Amino acid sequence: MGQLTFNLQPERRIYSVSDLTTRIRDLLAKNFTDVLVRGEISNCRAASSGHYYFTLKDENSQLKCVCYKMTARYLTMQMGENEEE
Repeated sequence: MGQLTFNLQPERRIYSVSDLTTRIRDLLAKNFTDVLVRGEISNCRAASSGHYYFTLKDENSQLKCVCYKMTARYLTMQMGENEEE
C-alpha cells in the first residue's frame, strides 16, 4: 500500500481583474437580492458626469457608493456637497 500525503496549503490562484469582479458580482447577486441599506450619507460629491459619489456609514462600518446619473434623476431627495469636510 502506498503512503498518503496531505497538502494543507490552499492552492493559490491568480485572478484577472475581470475574473475576480465577475465572481464577486455572481456571489453577491446570488446571495443578496432586493437589498435595502440604512445609513448616514457623508462625503457626497457630484461629478461632472452627473453621478454622485458618497459614503454610506453607521457606527461601525462604511460603504463607498455611487448613484449613477440615470438613477439620480429619480431621487426624491436633494443630493448635495458635504459641508463637513
